[in-house]
Amino acid sequence: RAAWQMAIRVEHPFRARLYDVYTDVDIDLQITGAISQRKNFVQRKSFKIVNKKDKKELPEITEIFESEWFKNFVSLALDSRYWGHSLIQFGDIVTIDDKRQFQNVTVVPRKHVIPEYGVIVREVGDLPARGIDYRTGDLARWCIEAGAPFDLGLFLKLAPHAISKKNMLAFWDAFGEMFGMPIRIGKTTSRDQKEISKVEKMLEEMGAAAGGMFPEGTEIEIKETTRGDAFNVYDQRIERANSEIAKGILNSTMTLDNGSSKSQSETHLEVVQNIVETDADFIRDIVNNRL
Repeated sequence: RAAWQMAIRVEHPFRARLYDVYTDVDIDLQITGAISQRKNFVQRKSFKIVNKKDKKELPEITEIFESEWFKNFVSLALDSRYWGHSLIQFGDIVTIDDKRQFQNVTVVPRKHVIPEYGVIVREVGDLPARGIDYRTGDLARWCIEAGAPFDLGLFLKLAPHAISKKNMLAFWDAFGEMFGMPIRIGKTTSRDQKEISKVEKMLEEMGAAAGGMFPEGTEIEIKETTRGDAFNVYDQRIERANSEIAKGILNSTMTLDNGSSKSQSETHLEVVQNIVETDADFIRDIVNNRL
């Protein structure tokens, strides 16, 4: 929340802290799977460039877009749905196999971009007044904006669930470390420190083939945990986080997780396809109006 408030300051918007949170969110496997599914549906779509007047295809121009640089551009533009506003920069124009294309397509480091003012700053945290305008002049010819200037992306809504999920996984690991294995208790009547140390060492070294020679008067007790259902505290919370994440990205859960019936799964797939069509329309508008 503190990072969010810093990002929406009016006079000096500062998104760097929020992007640090987003970087942690981006490695969540449920989020990775849902985003990959949504992006792959869009990127697998075929396309063609047509004449605006007669709607006839222009194959020589379509061929220009059938290149790696355009696929990278589409991927980076779709990322703006999650990261929020993204400034995409094009590299030099080169000729490879008699085909002119951009050498590379990259995202300008987000922490250096202040989209609310349309500037790039040299140092993270600089005031907008010290930035370089990328919407006019030479920079405007080599940069394209994806997403609205004030858009903070879907990661803002996913972050609370991803953070809570990460915490619950850590707590579950701690629980497993403390209570997952039975506790071994050794009792001895000996007062000889050497004998006591010997018993301690044997307890530490007891592995899968547990056994040992203990001094007379030594008792070994195995203490099992009685919390047989404790995992539900963690597992159910993680499952709920996963379902909320799936709803946020795909507006459904059954295209990622097991469904209860074929008809329900097909309904969920239709919902996802509606989102895919919206993303495809988003790409078409950027290509037609900006690229």
